[in-house]
Amino acid sequence: MLGKGRAVDVNGNGWVGSVESLQETDNGRDVYRLAANLVATNTAISFWVSYFETHQQPFAEELMRNVAHSR
Repeated sequence: MLGKGRAVDVNGNGWVGSVESLQETDNGRDVYRLAANLVATNTAISFWVSYFETHQQPFAEELMRNVAHSR
């Protein structure tokens, strides 16, 4: 899931993986995204948290920090 050349830049709550901050244009509007690829023993998750205003970034980051994996 993390693949060759992908840096592991996040860990905690039972996960290890990478989070990437993206800015794109969708239908003429700026869209900000935090993209996560997280893995744990026999488990993988990939998800994006999208938002339209930069002041919403702390909420998106908090949402990602609260993803937990337990055995």
